[in-house]
Amino acid sequence: MFILLRQFARLLTGKVQPFEIGLGAFFGVLLALIPAVAVDEGTGFIGLNTLWLLALFCFLALRASIPVALALMGLVEIAEALFLGRLTSGLGRILLEDVLPQSAGIGLAAGWPSAQLHTWWGLGGAVCGLLLGFALAIPANRLIKRKLPAWQEKFGKNRITGAVSHNLIGRVLGYWLG
Repeated sequence: MFILLRQFARLLTGKVQPFEIGLGAFFGVLLALIPAVAVDEGTGFIGLNTLWLLALFCFLALRASIPVALALMGLVEIAEALFLGRLTSGLGRILLEDVLPQSAGIGLAAGWPSAQLHTWWGLGGAVCGLLLGFALAIPANRLIKRKLPAWQEKFGKNRITGAVSHNLIGRVLGYWLG
């Protein structure tokens, strides 16, 4: 929670770019919906989904907002447990059995089995993650860009915002986490 507050304070003081918040939203949703572990036994890379690992690497390399991503991952995981899991596996089933040719599923299973795109959960999670991630990241980025100048003017010189943004614990955690 403290890291999320620090990130928001850094945004208000102009030290975080709005696209980092949008990228955090995108990758938070994507990483939550792609299954992290291998759905098919023996096909994962070190027991993990290679597509999930690739998305995690891109998330870290692009320096997306970690607190935003973690918050959205938690919310999406709750939604996935309630109703989104059935939606993603249903979408994957429809794509693999009705929309894509049978050779696509076979090709995905033979060509890159560790990405889990040949399974209902893997393909459905990846497609839903991309669609929902973009659907959330673009408005979040636009909202932050539009509201940021007013927020920076109002809160940028605030002593509390500066203290949260610049304290030693916040700097150490910020350096350590990204």
